[in-house]
Amino acid sequence: MNEGRVPRYHADHRSRCFGVELSTKEKDMNTTVSNQVQDLINSLNDAIHDAEKHDNGVKAAGTRLRTTLLGLTKEAKVIRAAILENQKTN
Repeated sequence: MNEGRVPRYHADHRSRCFGVELSTKEKDMNTTVSNQVQDLINSLNDAIHDAEKHDNGVKAAGTRLRTTLLGLTKEAKVIRAAILENQKTN
């Protein structure tokens, strides 16, 4: 019935719609911390377009920007936790 339709909370959908990288648990275990940080930087660079639109008074761009920044904050916390866990085990 819903073949070909992406479930609402599917990880790929979340990544495409919110411009946020998948959490560490959902990523391949071979991803390095430096790659994860680079992904955060790339997502911030992608958000500049919405920031400029927000500066020009487009309310929808502000909403998209807030959503993107919230996701980036969550991803940064996941990366930070992984770093701390790695330090504890080494």
